[in-house]
Amino acid sequence: MRAVHSNPKKWAELFAAIQVPATPKSLATELLLRLGDPAAEKGTLISRTNRLKRALEKCGVELIILDEFQHFQDRDSKKVLKTVSDWLKILMDSTRIPIALVGMPYSATILDTEGNEQLQRRFATQLSLEPFGFKSAGEQKRFMRFLREIDIALPLLDSSDLSSPEMALRIYLATDGVIAYVMKLIRRATVLALDLAKTKLTLDLLEIAYEERLAGNNPERENPFLTNPSDLNPKRAKRSPPPEEATNNRSKASPRKLRASDVL
Repeated sequence: MRAVHSNPKKWAELFAAIQVPATPKSLATELLLRLGDPAAEKGTLISRTNRLKRALEKCGVELIILDEFQHFQDRDSKKVLKTVSDWLKILMDSTRIPIALVGMPYSATILDTEGNEQLQRRFATQLSLEPFGFKSAGEQKRFMRFLREIDIALPLLDSSDLSSPEMALRIYLATDGVIAYVMKLIRRATVLALDLAKTKLTLDLLEIAYEERLAGNNPERENPFLTNPSDLNPKRAKRSPPPEEATNNRSKASPRKLRASDVL
């Protein structure tokens, strides 16, 4: 759960990932767990659903975000799991809480399935998260703004200057602007920084993170964090295939040792 406040007047969102296999009971249980229900795995579907409704109201949840929406489709038969679709529709109607579904691009076929029209109408607005570009000044500015927000959120004492023109270009060449790749790179570099008691991300940390997390995507590509600044060229970036899985004031260093799960 990202942020759930006890005061219903405050904005709050509840985040959960849809499990495999996706069933009404498993989804209700996951949401209850996220809300801190100690008996989340107990009771019938009806009792869990009723407890979930009460918990959502008590916590003042105003938005539910469900990741891995593609799990509404059976992996083997490719059939849409109608029971969990119907349960979600009823939950929306009874709580009047908006729900955002996040998943792989082919998730749209779930809503287009015959017999799922009622759920489709409830999710008429569909957005696609495309990779960042770097050709125009406007595209570069948007990518740098994105990197600046990541930099602010890092659990490190100093700014890593990720949004500088040179660093932004290096990160773009490493990731092709694919957000999932950017986050893989930054997360790994941040874990390395925390393990080594560094106060910011440096080229050598990003170099290691790239080799560990992204180099396999393009084995022939030179590590962008080893390239001389004068040799950097955004035209050398080639679009990588999208990953199959996929995600602010600066916080000071915590006195305890942070783990990988604490990063971003």
